[in-house]
Amino acid sequence: MKTLLSLGQPDPKGDEFGEHLIVYLTPKESSCHQKYDDWNAKFGEESYWRQSVVELTGDSTADLRLLASANILIATPTQWDVLSRRWKQRKRIQNTSLLLLDEAHFVGGGEYGPTIEVVMSRMRFIAADMEKKKKAAGERGGRMRILAMSNSIANARDVGEWLGASASEGIFNFHPNVRPQPLEIRVQGFEINDFSSRMLAMAKPLYNTIANQAEKKPAVVFVPSAKQAQLSAIDLITFALAENDSQKFVSHSAKDKVELPLEDAALLHTLENGVGYCTDTMSSRNREYVLNRFATGKIQVLIVPQSMAWELRSAQTSAFMVVIMGTQFYDGREHRYVDYQLADVFQMTKFANHAASAAVKCVLFCHASKKKFYAKFLYDPLPVESQLEHFLSDHINAEIVTKTIESKQDAVDYLTWTFMYRRFMKNPNYYNLQGATNVHLSDHLSELVETTVNALEESRCIQVVEEEEDEENEGEERLVPLNLGMIAAYYYIKYTTIELFACSLKADSKVRALLTILSSATEFSDLPSRYGEDKKLEGLAKHLKFPVAAGGDYGQAHVKTNVLLQVHFSKQHDRLSPALRQDLDFILRHAVRLLHAMVDVISSNGWLKPALAAMDLAQMVVQAQWSSESPLLQIPFFTKDMLKKLGEMDLEEEVETPVDILSMEDDARSTLLPLDTQKMSAVAKFCNAFPDVTVQTKVQQDGKNLPQGSAVSVKVQLEREGADEEDEEDEEEEQDEDKELGLVNACHYPVKKAENWWVVLGDAKKNTLLSIKRVPFASARANVTLQFAAPDELGAHTFQLYVICDGYAGCDLENEVKITVVEGEDTDEEEEDDEE
Repeated sequence: MKTLLSLGQPDPKGDEFGEHLIVYLTPKESSCHQKYDDWNAKFGEESYWRQSVVELTGDSTADLRLLASANILIATPTQWDVLSRRWKQRKRIQNTSLLLLDEAHFVGGGEYGPTIEVVMSRMRFIAADMEKKKKAAGERGGRMRILAMSNSIANARDVGEWLGASASEGIFNFHPNVRPQPLEIRVQGFEINDFSSRMLAMAKPLYNTIANQAEKKPAVVFVPSAKQAQLSAIDLITFALAENDSQKFVSHSAKDKVELPLEDAALLHTLENGVGYCTDTMSSRNREYVLNRFATGKIQVLIVPQSMAWELRSAQTSAFMVVIMGTQFYDGREHRYVDYQLADVFQMTKFANHAASAAVKCVLFCHASKKKFYAKFLYDPLPVESQLEHFLSDHINAEIVTKTIESKQDAVDYLTWTFMYRRFMKNPNYYNLQGATNVHLSDHLSELVETTVNALEESRCIQVVEEEEDEENEGEERLVPLNLGMIAAYYYIKYTTIELFACSLKADSKVRALLTILSSATEFSDLPSRYGEDKKLEGLAKHLKFPVAAGGDYGQAHVKTNVLLQVHFSKQHDRLSPALRQDLDFILRHAVRLLHAMVDVISSNGWLKPALAAMDLAQMVVQAQWSSESPLLQIPFFTKDMLKKLGEMDLEEEVETPVDILSMEDDARSTLLPLDTQKMSAVAKFCNAFPDVTVQTKVQQDGKNLPQGSAVSVKVQLEREGADEEDEEDEEEEQDEDKELGLVNACHYPVKKAENWWVVLGDAKKNTLLSIKRVPFASARANVTLQFAAPDELGAHTFQLYVICDGYAGCDLENEVKITVVEGEDTDEEEEDDEE
């Protein structure tokens, strides 16, 4: 621990971190969660080191606050990419003293690799730039240290030199056989081509392997799917019964009765016989129970799907033997079985780390045709190649927006910092170079930049402007960001999505059309499609408010997204399988960010009604209810039956919002909400967090005698009711409340979300949006100034001011803004100038 912190210390002779920052990056979110729990305990505020350890959430507003307070920051490369794109404006990022990259071999993978490559290249550039500036200013200070860790890599020297490591001193690449414990690997092939038949054929060899070679020690089995995990567990017990040894896998120390937190007959049966299985769709309580029994040695065998390889903690699932039962899984989008990624296979072998054993074992079952392949790559270092050129457009667009790239030559120079550039000459055939000379390299880079720039220009994200030739300038083409490109970069969405929004959104688009457009976003194209899932989705679609894909393919990602979102709005989550619930969580994580971008695209066109509809849709996504429903249904455990009962009650004051629940008489509230103490506490927490906001407006010159076309300012002040009624005697409690102020309370939204508000000025009669600003409302008050051009029409005008929250329904406000326009003093002179 001390070594880690000393590496992050900018001044080796100093004792304090000051404003310097340690950043830890790992591709998998589950690994981030594990590392946060571990490091917060070791280095956190309550430890000896008293450092602020934070984990980024993916919400840019909340992440900026976390960045400002962090000493140690844990994130995925994607989350760090969002923040580090604007590193020139964020001094905290420039003060990074130690950058740790875990699982660096993922740089060669298509899903994470391009982002890892861009982020690490940027951080190297930042380090070089800051070091250069310090030397020029004569300042003393340590340089940014970069430490990357990975599996054994065949071309480790290229990766190390790309990261700035010295080949003689800074690169250490060990053979895969170099492990704390010797690992015996055996690969067994099966000739059967049909996947289901091959899995059946593996069942008895799996039993024999564990029974004869595991030596009564713990064994972990990885299978292709959650369904197969249960089937394999039952098969092991069946084979043991056939040998009259039903307690074969039961530990002698397991004398307690198996008591599952939640009822599951099949799981209970397997646990009683010493075999457990857990899946990523299982209830968390049952999953932790199974893992705990395995960790304490009460069951010998644990069976998990391959998708959980990165979610398991090695300390909790330490095994003497790992069995990888098959190396393929069904990909519903491609409608075929695809191979596991090699990085996933390596991750599975890491669980063979039983501390009490001198050596450990790994057995891999696969199709006979893949036996030589796995035998080679499990014993030899893994080569990695860049995938960046297939994902370059979004990253180039972001750099153009931040003005890191302002010309095509800048783009070529930018690419020279990447791992891809270093591999071009080493493996030209892989990257489709015509030759291995500098001329061929230059031509390929120019062609790559030209293709990328053309794609961005066609999607209206950037504009190529030719400068006029003069003595200092040779007429070079400049790359200028356009509005769509800036929106895409700001909200971290793909340029194809922003192009779709720009082409599909109309002045008369309503919620149904916006939902269809949102569902078609490229971000959702990676949703998995499982076997038989299209039939389930078709059944769900029969009960939706908006019909989708009549006669269409329910296996397509955009149809699936639409169906799941409507199920979410209807609060019919109990109709979803655990796998579909996971997919819905993935959709919800991206949807609000996409809707914010959609609002910006609509407001750029000056359309009021579609913008308001998109804001309603954002509320629907966060609170899981239709905009036409009562705001009271946002309250936890509040049902439509309670709403009906409320209508029948004789109350002195109307109850329309969650704030009104607090002002009810205790007896009436208890009658309406017959809930236990725990549930009532959740209701009270939500109602107290629900924003009760007032708005005050002040128009320039009181809105009177404003010249035609002049700039008009409207000052808007938002204030939470009760902001001044805090207890002055307990300052510590106030500070704790401030930390939570601005976080939306949404029981159906999967992640923490910062509370944001739109302040919109428009003309409802003309469907015209005049001005808009988005405000992160994290304090008791917020001040906004809207500016717009006075109309050309003389006389009185009445506009509407809307204050709309993106996380709660029923708290929106609407005011009128009145102005009087008079004839401009310079109108005649301007007309004369125009005629000239």
